[in-house]
Amino acid sequence: MANDAESPAPIVITNFRPAPILAIAGGPGLVLGLAVIALTAAGVYDALLLTDVPMGAYLEGLMIVLMSSASVMLILTVVKTPAKLIVDGDGIEVRRTSAMFLSGAPHVRNIPRERIARMKANKVVRASASEGSSHHVSYTVVFANKDGERVGTIETLASTEVVNQLASALNVTVDILDEA
Repeated sequence: MANDAESPAPIVITNFRPAPILAIAGGPGLVLGLAVIALTAAGVYDALLLTDVPMGAYLEGLMIVLMSSASVMLILTVVKTPAKLIVDGDGIEVRRTSAMFLSGAPHVRNIPRERIARMKANKVVRASASEGSSHHVSYTVVFANKDGERVGTIETLASTEVVNQLASALNVTVDILDEA
C-alpha cells in the first residue's frame, strides 16, 4: 500500500489532435464507401469492378472504407509531432501518433525524470510555402540537469499551454524564449 501513495497516477498531456487528418484523408472515403453499401442495399447500385463476385457491390463499398482507413494510418505513421506526453514517476514517455499502430522506437521515447532539473522552451516559427499565409508556431523543449547538461529534447509542442502543463507535471520552472 505504501507504493500506491508514493507513485502518483501518470499525467497525460495531449499535444496533437488527429481529427483534421481523419476528416480530410479518411472522411470522404468513409462516406463514399458507406454510400456505396447503402445504395447497394437499396438496389440502386450494381458492382462496377466485382461483377462476377457474389455481393460484389458490398465488397466494393467495404474496400473503399478499408482503403480510406489505411490511408489515414499511413499518414499518421509519418507524422513526427508527439501526440501524447505521459509524465509518471520514472520520466516522460513521448508518444507519436504512429504509436497507435506500431510500438517501440522511434514511435515511443522515454526521457528519465530524475535527471531533469530545469527546462527551456524555444519558439519555432515556420513560414508556409505561400506568401501572405499564416505561420506555424511550435515549441522545442530542452531538458537539462543541475549542471546545465542536456538530458533530452522534445520538438514540435503545440502551444505554451502544453509547455506549461509539462513544466507543472514535472514540478520545474520553464524559460520560454521568443525565437530559436
